[in-house]
Amino acid sequence: MKPLILLAFCAGLLAALPVRAESPDEKGLAIVRDAEKRGENFGDLRADAEMIIRNGRGGEARRALKIALLDLPGSASRSLTMVDAPKDVKGTALLTHTAADSSDQQWIYLPAAGRTKRIASSGRSGPFMGSEFSFDDFSAQTVERYRFKWLRAETCPAPLAAEQCDVIERVPKESGTGYARQEVWMDQAQRRLLKADYYDAQNQRIKTLMAEGYRQYEGRYWRADRLTMSNARSGASTVLSWSNIRFRSGLKDADFEVNRLGSAR
Repeated sequence: MKPLILLAFCAGLLAALPVRAESPDEKGLAIVRDAEKRGENFGDLRADAEMIIRNGRGGEARRALKIALLDLPGSASRSLTMVDAPKDVKGTALLTHTAADSSDQQWIYLPAAGRTKRIASSGRSGPFMGSEFSFDDFSAQTVERYRFKWLRAETCPAPLAAEQCDVIERVPKESGTGYARQEVWMDQAQRRLLKADYYDAQNQRIKTLMAEGYRQYEGRYWRADRLTMSNARSGASTVLSWSNIRFRSGLKDADFEVNRLGSAR
C-alpha cells in the first residue's frame, strides 16, 4: 500500500504474522513491510472529512473536505484533497502524484487566483490550510522514504491500553519533511498506527498525532474515524474527522490530472 500519512495512520491491517529479525533495524523494517503488505490492493477510496483547526489562543476554524485516493501498481498512487467549505476557500485542491520509484510531486489549485501552483520540496513542510497537518502529511508515505528501527514493546496508548504496541523509529532519508525523526506506536495484533511523536534535529518533540475510532471495511481494511495533530510548542491542534468512507467507486488515473484541478469535484 502507498498510503497518505492520513491513510498510513488510518490504515490498520489483519493480524500480523510473527516477525523474525535479528537487529532492531531489521525488525523495525520487517514490521512496517508486514503492515504495508496487509493494507495493499484497496483499489480506490473516497471519503468526506471535517477539519477543525484550533490555535493556541482558543480560536477555531472549520474546513469541509472531500478526499479521493487511487492505488496503482508498485509504489505509485494518486491522491486529491478538495476543500468544499467555507465559501471563501471552496475549490482549493491539493493533488499528489507518487511514482513507481516512490518519488512524488504536489500541486495546489487556488481558486481566488484561478491558477495551479506546484509545491516545491522546500515548501512541503508548510501547513495545509493553516492546519497542523503539513503538505507532506498528505503525500504518500512509502516504506522507501524512511529508515526504521524497532525501539521497544510497551502498553498501547488509550483507548487500547489493554494491548501491546511496538514502538518504531522512522527517520526520513531526505530533508523537507520538517522533522528529523518520528516515534510511532503500532498495535501488535492489527498493525494499526495509533500514535506518532515528531522530533526536530535537537530531539525536541514538535508534534503528536493520535489516531482513534478504528473501523474495519470489507473485512480487511481498518480506517480511523479521527486524527488529531497537536503542536507541542504552540498548543494549537487540528482534528480531522473522516466519514462516508467507500471503496472501489471506479476512480481512474484520469481523475487525478493536473489540468483538471480547477474543475475537480
